[in-house]
Amino acid sequence: MSSQCNDTQWLQQTTFPAGEAKLERRPPGHDVRDIVLANLARALYERFEKERKIDDLNEAITFHRAALELRPLENDNGLCHFGCLALCFSKRYDALRVLSDLEEAIILRRAVLELRPLGHPDRAASLYNLACDLLVRFQKQADMHDPEEVIELHRTALELHPSQHPQRSSSLCQLAICLSSRYDNQDTVADLEEAVTLGRAALELRLPGHPGRAEVLHNLACDLRKKFQRQTDIRDLEEAIELLHATLELRPSGHPQRSSSLHQLAICLSGRYDNQGTVTDLEEAVTLGRAALELCPAGHPSRVVSLYNLTCNLVARFKKQADTRDLGEAIELHRAVLELWCTSLSHRHFGTDAKSASERTA
Repeated sequence: MSSQCNDTQWLQQTTFPAGEAKLERRPPGHDVRDIVLANLARALYERFEKERKIDDLNEAITFHRAALELRPLENDNGLCHFGCLALCFSKRYDALRVLSDLEEAIILRRAVLELRPLGHPDRAASLYNLACDLLVRFQKQADMHDPEEVIELHRTALELHPSQHPQRSSSLCQLAICLSSRYDNQDTVADLEEAVTLGRAALELRLPGHPGRAEVLHNLACDLRKKFQRQTDIRDLEEAIELLHATLELRPSGHPQRSSSLHQLAICLSGRYDNQGTVTDLEEAVTLGRAALELCPAGHPSRVVSLYNLTCNLVARFKKQADTRDLGEAIELHRAVLELWCTSLSHRHFGTDAKSASERTA
C-alpha cells in the first residue's frame, strides 16, 4: 500500500526498551504520558517495519489507542495519534488482509481530514492517505462509489502538490492508477488517455536513481499496452516494451515485483507477435512467461493468469512450428489452470486478467 504520512514527524526517536523505561517513570495522570505512549508505539512500529513481527504492530496499535484516551482529538497531538493509528491499521491490513482493519483505517483517515481544513499544512497528506486506503478497498470489494471519491481526493491533493513539491510524483502516480482502474471498469477512453499523460508527468519527476522509478515505468507501460489494445497504434506497444525492459533492469532477481514485470513484457511481446508475426517475439514471450511462472508458486494470486498466458503462447508456437511438445505442455498447463479456476475465487476476474493482466503496483 502506497502511503505518505506526516503524522509521525513530531514524535521523538526512541528505542523500545528506552520507551518502556520512560513509560514507567510517567504513571497514569502524568502530563506527558500520552507522548511517551505514542513514542513507544512508534518504536514498535519501526521494529515491525524492520522485523515484520505482527505482535509489534498489534502492540503499537494498543499504545496508540491508550495515547488517544489521554489526548482529545481536537488537539494537534490527538490528530497525530489518529493519523499514526490509521497507518498501523493500514499496515496490519497489508499483512493480514483483515477487512475490518482497512475499514478502521478509513474511518480514522476521514476523522483526521475533517479536522485539517483548507490551509492546514498536512491536508494534502491526509487527502492522499485516505485516497490510497479507499483505492485498496475498491480493489478488494469493487465498490463503485470508491473510485469516484478516490479520484476526487487525489485531484485535490495534486492541487496542493504544485510543481517541485516532493510528493507531487506520488500524487500523479496514484491518480493515474485510479483513472486506469476506472477505465478497466467503465471503458472510458478519456480516463486511459489521462492516465498515460499523468504517468509520463510522474516519470519526468522520477529520474534515474529515484527509488520509485520502476513503479512508474511499469504502470505507464501497462497503460500504453491497454491503449494499444484499444487503438492499435503500434507505437504505444513499442514504447510499452521499451519501458518494461527498463523496469526489469531495476527489478533484478529477488525483487518482489519482478514476476509482474516479466508477465507484462511477455504479454506485450505476444501482442506484437500477433500484430507483426515476428517469431522471436513469441519465443521471448514464452521464455519470459516461464520465468514469471517460476516466481508465482502454488498459492500465488497471479499463478493462474501466468499459467493461462503461457498456455496461449505455447499454443501459438505450436500453430507456427507444429512441435507437439508445445501442444502437450499447453494441455498440461491448461489442466492446471482449470483446477485453480475451479477451486478459487480468481475465476471471477479471469476473463479480464488473462492475456491482459494489469498487475499494477501501488
